Amino acid sequence: MSRIADALSKTSEAHGRREREITTAAIPWDLEVATPEVPPTPAPAAKKDHAAPKPSAPVSVTFGPVDPRYEDKLVGSSSITPIVAERYRQLAATLYHDGRSSGARVIMITSALPGEGKTLLASNLALTLSSSYRSRVLLIDGDLRRPSLHSAFGVPVSPGVSDCFADGENRPVPIVQVSPTLSLVVAGQAQVDPMRIVAGTAFQRFIREDTPDYDWVILDTPPVALLTDANIMSSSVDRIILVVKASTTPYDAIQKAIDNVGRERIIGVVLNAAPDVLEYGPDYLSYYAASGTTTSG
Repeated sequence: MSRIADALSKTSEAHGRREREITTAAIPWDLEVATPEVPPTPAPAAKKDHAAPKPSAPVSVTFGPVDPRYEDKLVGSSSITPIVAERYRQLAATLYHDGRSSGARVIMITSALPGEGKTLLASNLALTLSSSYRSRVLLIDGDLRRPSLHSAFGVPVSPGVSDCFADGENRPVPIVQVSPTLSLVVAGQAQVDPMRIVAGTAFQRFIREDTPDYDWVILDTPPVALLTDANIMSSSVDRIILVVKASTTPYDAIQKAIDNVGRERIIGVVLNAAPDVLEYGPDYLSYYAASGTTTSG
């Protein structure tokens, strides 16, 4: 078992004793030599409350090294401090309680500009929901121009979204089983102009209608202040989390991002690398749950 898997196991055990609604689970994957664990198909009469959904088109992959940009920053890594892991749990708890009251389950993670940490947030939120809450999570890379989620998990970039929905096609979507409760759909080969895909009814239907067995669908998208891709995809989601990098993101870009997706759709803003908490590490996340609240860069 890898260092991340071992750390996840210890972290889950410690917090499982404190949080009544949280159970524990380690992520069964290895960064060096790993074979994805695919859960058995449940019997027809079995209740599927906490069983992993059967992939619509399971793909067999060998997990390779994780991109150094993410390796020491994923939940479960020995480099993640307890305070950072707790922030991810707080964010997951906010979504969990909102989902129970509103039925929201499709969440879009975006930012105003590139390089603000949205892919890392999407990955860690998915890991936290799937491990701490034992929720069935589908993580989708919707950034078809600059795919990156595959790098965070050490899997090939293709086949993925662009391979299945290009030219009006609607092929079965290959799903990588990261753990019994976490599934991943990669972006596929990078696209210069992905609008025909993201605006197509087949991809939008996949996000909302073809994923009923998942408790959560987490969609990582391109920056919303620069490109129209995320604006179009926002119509297929229930909630939006906006990632802002402290002292870096211009206020005008934040305001444009909010205007593009709609203030009422944003459940909160994640302020990344906030200067007043840098003593805990440069990737400390401070979560502001007030809907529509903005913070100038």
